[in-house]
Amino acid sequence: MTTETTTKKPVHHIRLYGVEATIWPNPAGFAAPFSITIQRVYRDQNGNWKGSGSLRPQDLLTAGKVLGMALDWLWVKLQELQPAGE
Repeated sequence: MTTETTTKKPVHHIRLYGVEATIWPNPAGFAAPFSITIQRVYRDQNGNWKGSGSLRPQDLLTAGKVLGMALDWLWVKLQELQPAGE
């Protein structure tokens, strides 16, 4: 886990069939107020949830869908951040 993900709380999660996108605030990012991480989530042999930054070939279509859903969410939020009349 990076320092970025340990010091900030995510603003949104999207999970679909074991692929998860997490949207993080980026307060210093004037051009990009959010950043996105994607991971595959799974249960280990003890039943504990784990995450991996590596995707399997069969995860790629799901990852595309999850990223599309993240884009849709971001589009709405960015529109809300725009000053009225712009």
